[in-house]
Amino acid sequence: MNRVHLAVVFAADAHRGQFRKGKAIPYILHPMEAAAIAAGMTDDPEIIVAALLHDTIEDAGGVSAEEIAAEFGPRVALLVQAVSEEKRESLPAQETWRIRKEETVAALHRQEDRAVKMLVVADKLSNIRALYQDHRSLGSELWKRFNQKDPMMHAWYYRAIAEATAELKEYPAWQEYCTLVEKVFAPYTHEKDDARGSAAALEEFEENWRKVGRGYRAVVGDYELTAKPTRLAVPPTVSLRDIIKRGGRPPIGWEWDFKDTKFKITFGGYALSLDEAVQSLKRQLLIFTK
Repeated sequence: MNRVHLAVVFAADAHRGQFRKGKAIPYILHPMEAAAIAAGMTDDPEIIVAALLHDTIEDAGGVSAEEIAAEFGPRVALLVQAVSEEKRESLPAQETWRIRKEETVAALHRQEDRAVKMLVVADKLSNIRALYQDHRSLGSELWKRFNQKDPMMHAWYYRAIAEATAELKEYPAWQEYCTLVEKVFAPYTHEKDDARGSAAALEEFEENWRKVGRGYRAVVGDYELTAKPTRLAVPPTVSLRDIIKRGGRPPIGWEWDFKDTKFKITFGGYALSLDEAVQSLKRQLLIFTK
């Protein structure tokens, strides 16, 4: 039995008893679809195997990177780790949704391995296909099944993934992903005409923040932007667990929040430097206002 066949068996066993969110569909069909999508972008068997296993560490419970490495090799294990979220299982999932997605997007922007981005596109295309079908039948009721119930935040995240994986734009899978994202989130799009205030807020924010180098608050029309230096509880490039293990303290970085009082939307983030914070915020606003 080759490694792809072994990975199907491994994944089916790991996801035994699990179902797609809000459905009676066995979960294993999702990684199998993701693997088929990945196979449309590459014939590298390790990427296809990683697609089959991509949720085993994050969602299956009990599967470790070491176990995957022993069964399928170290590269497959590293690929699966690269697309696995830090769940923070001691906290309610709805409270950690935003920071987990921001970490995913930030990591993708730093990621240089196209294989990882192929896995992300394969995973998210499978997801957006399901969202597209469900949204056609359920409409806005669809979002009640998720930890994050604000469709505007889902729109931000899915568009952010598209931008972060844009180097794969020659692949039909990426193109289909972008098309479906716009179809699903068209009713929740923050139009550019409504975003002029956010651009003005960002301009004022950046100019003054760079001058003072400390906490700052900008209010322009319906938009409010605040930022402050803070000792990061979970810095973007190293886990808090690793810091504590080494006996160190979390570094000082920057944290920000953006509020749109008209559309009742908030998002934010954190970064280790002022320049990184400003660039991350610019990316968020560009994606958010498409």
